[in-house]
Amino acid sequence: MKKIKSILLFVMVVVVFSSCKKDEVEEQIINNADNYKVVVDGVELSDNAEKIYHAIGDAGNMELSIKNISSESINLKMKVVSITGNYSGVGGSMNFCIGSCYTFVEEGKSYPINEIYTLGAGQTSQQGAVHVQNLDDRSGDLTFKIKLFQVDGSGNELTSKKSITFTYKYVTP
Repeated sequence: MKKIKSILLFVMVVVVFSSCKKDEVEEQIINNADNYKVVVDGVELSDNAEKIYHAIGDAGNMELSIKNISSESINLKMKVVSITGNYSGVGGSMNFCIGSCYTFVEEGKSYPINEIYTLGAGQTSQQGAVHVQNLDDRSGDLTFKIKLFQVDGSGNELTSKKSITFTYKYVTP
């Protein structure tokens, strides 16, 4: 009788642990869309966050540190969703970098152009590789709404994966 109870107890423990592992696997599949984290000024950037700067140049630099938290390489792009304010659109009026840097951006365009920014498994973007910075002190208040998103090898957005939309705002001091 004790042997039967011991066997039943053992079977129950195995069943309980087996079901826990299944739940953990399902949770990993559900959370698989979160392949990266973005940190600005030491704080994780949340979706729809707004960062306000009152200076141009280095003091107004929004440096993004992107960490690939997956076990595979990921491909990224940034899209300028909207621009409001007196953006001159003249080359040299800003610094917009995601691997490659651009001194002029257009609303509705994704960057890097004709390229993909790739982070290997566990890799973090190098300092200076991904940032947004206003360089034009004549512009007045400016707001850039930007979307960071994952793409496939051809540059097409992976809508099932995580994207973060954030706002870079320059307010004239």
